[in-house]
Amino acid sequence: MANSQITRRAIAAALKQLLESTPFDRVTVTALASLCGINRQTFYYHFRDIYDLIGWIVEDRMRTLLDDKNVSIPKDAEVIIAACLTALKEERELVTRLLRSTDPVIINLILQNHLGKIIENSLDAIYEQSHVTEDDRRIVSSFCVGGFLNTVYVWIDKGMREDPRVLAQRLATIICTGLSSVIPLLS
Repeated sequence: MANSQITRRAIAAALKQLLESTPFDRVTVTALASLCGINRQTFYYHFRDIYDLIGWIVEDRMRTLLDDKNVSIPKDAEVIIAACLTALKEERELVTRLLRSTDPVIINLILQNHLGKIIENSLDAIYEQSHVTEDDRRIVSSFCVGGFLNTVYVWIDKGMREDPRVLAQRLATIICTGLSSVIPLLS
């Protein structure tokens, strides 16, 4: 593993450790750097800010779970969604601490920018086979991502009890069935 990845993972581990005793809004780059034995500049070499670090944690978990698989929606919607949910469940403590101690708008933006982009980018394969306008693409993508994220929030709020694979299967069915019905109407 490259030194850059080792450092990033050490910083991520330090964030998780700090969150055990410190509310998120009180975590500082100085405290993270100190806990890792690095200087602040090293932190900023790897991340723009703490929110960028959180986004990287989400993306890193997704990369690990998808393990370089060539996946796309609709073909692999269930695999992609299951990976998203599994990553969140594996990071349950971090996710719940963040949701309790930060502005929900910030968490929504992080999840939308990282998890939502996976769904949104994967929809491009469906759009390429249709004549849907850019405006309609934007609306459909926004609707799918919004519904996905709302379902994720409810699942998190209820303690992530439902198996991620079962929920992923349900969401994939809803998204793909809905898209296969809507796209022809928009074309």
